[in-house]
Parts: sequence; C-alpha cells; structure tokens
Amino acid sequence: CLVAAADDDAQVRLNRGLHAMATDQYPAALDEFRAALAIDPKSVEAANNAAVAEVYCAGCELFLGHMFEDALEHGDTHPDARWRH
Repeated sequence: CLVAAADDDAQVRLNRGLHAMATDQYPAALDEFRAALAIDPKSVEAANNAAVAEVYCAGCELFLGHMFEDALEHGDTHPDARWRH
C-alpha cells in the first residue's frame, strides 16, 4: 500500500529533489529544494543541494533570481553596470 507523501514535509520535498537530480531534472530538483527550505529554513541538506542544482541549472539557461535594470541607481560603480540581481 502506497501512502501519498505530504507536500508540507521538508524531508519529502528533499527526497523528491534528490530523485529529480538523479534523473537529470535539475529545475524540478531546485523547486523541491526551495520548497524544503521554505518549510525548514535551517535544512543544510536542502540548502547545499539547492546550490548544486543551481549550478546545473545554469547550463539550462535558467535564471534563478530577479533582475532589475537599475544597478547604477543603486550604487554599482562598474563601467558596464546595468543589471542588479
């Protein structure tokens, strides 16, 4: 008998993320690790695995955060400053 796993269980989300990574589904893995961190912000396993998934997602050309086109207005002094992350 299979029991449905709860989406609000950090360990379940971590396990799903590990399974997704094992099957080369890095964006899905990242979503699961972030969900685990939302439930348990102190989860070292979720944080570390999220970082690994982010590295692999970079090859997927997936942007992982927010970008704002106002770097100069926020003090970036680099000559090519444009984007703030």
